[in-house]
Amino acid sequence: MIDSVAESLLHLDSSADAFRDSVTRQLTASFAEAWRGTAYTYRDVAAEPVPLVTAAYTTLGRRVERHGVLPLDKVAALVETEAEDREWARTLPLIEEVLAARTILLGVPMYNFSVPASLKAWIDRVSFPGAFTDPGSGLSLLRDTKLVLVLARGGGYGPGTPRHGCDFQTPYLRAQFGRLGVSEVNSSIVEAEFTRADDIPALAGFQDRAAKSLAAARTAVADLATG
Repeated sequence: MIDSVAESLLHLDSSADAFRDSVTRQLTASFAEAWRGTAYTYRDVAAEPVPLVTAAYTTLGRRVERHGVLPLDKVAALVETEAEDREWARTLPLIEEVLAARTILLGVPMYNFSVPASLKAWIDRVSFPGAFTDPGSGLSLLRDTKLVLVLARGGGYGPGTPRHGCDFQTPYLRAQFGRLGVSEVNSSIVEAEFTRADDIPALAGFQDRAAKSLAAARTAVADLATG
């Protein structure tokens, strides 16, 4: 679980909905309120979108990769254009926020079977080549980082449901953060399903299941924040 000593939390929300309409925002807020730590950083990538990466970002990234894994303070020396300088200036602070966090909390609704574009833009930018690899040892700088994914879906995607196999939200996030070096044992996933059961007629028969799923998610969030 989460060690409250010398603890730092990076909290990201990505729902386009306002707080009153967003299950993920409400759940992550509950986590943050119950969490005990020493430093807290909040980023709302829906309200303040991270700029999409450009050709200058990818060009700089390829140039860095040709030099192997570099310390972050060596990247600026490889910048060749004003556009690349702007891209690195946009990218480095986001990477540093991730590196400074002992725990990363993400609120992620399912949009069109996957994650919101606002979150994908943040992920694309922080996934700069070698950013989370120790240049000396080759080990992941995120190997001790804890990841809490708070996910919400309007319907159900479990085995036996009509949309089983259409969940590209959870597998993507698992794969992406695994690639960045977050250990599976340090990753926790909280899922609330059938969140639209109260307002979509076709899901009206799943209201009890929705209530149980949300209650379980609230309990899991509380346990993770205080355990």
